[in-house]
This record gives sequence, structure tokens and C-alpha cells, in this order.
Amino acid sequence: MSKCERCGTISKSNGMVITTTEEGKPSETICGDCYNAYMAEMLEVEDYKDFEPRAIFTDCEGIEHCFEIRKKIYPTGICWEANEFF
Repeated sequence: MSKCERCGTISKSNGMVITTTEEGKPSETICGDCYNAYMAEMLEVEDYKDFEPRAIFTDCEGIEHCFEIRKKIYPTGICWEANEFF
């Protein structure tokens, strides 16, 4: 577990991002939400939080599958990730 240096949220280490904004300045460990806010501001992306963070789908056998959905904003585009949870 890691703590975000901007908002103080404690998150799994795989949900954290290490950023360096200027040469010679120390890096900063921030959570995915703070990273997206930072990138959205820098790239002028609007409504980046406008999505459902969880989705449930039923397969052809009638079994429900639940997914946690995350979105990351990068300078080259937006990455979607869906992880199934039980």
C-alpha cells in the first residue's frame, strides 16, 4: 500500500503513478485520480470522470461477471482497463 503525496489516499501500489515534472526536482508518488486530474488539466481534457466505474455483464450461460473499470489519461491517448472481481 502507498499513500498519495497530493490527496493522502492510500492505494494499492499498482494504482499509483510516479511523476517527475521538472528536471532536478524530486519525483512524486500520486494516486490514479490525482494523475488523471493533473493530465486532464495539462491536456485540457473535459469530462474525464464521466463513466461508470463498475459494470456487470451476463454471459451466454447466464453467469454474471462484475468488472471494475479504470481510465488513465496519457499524452498519446486514453487507456481503459477492466478487471473482473468476484
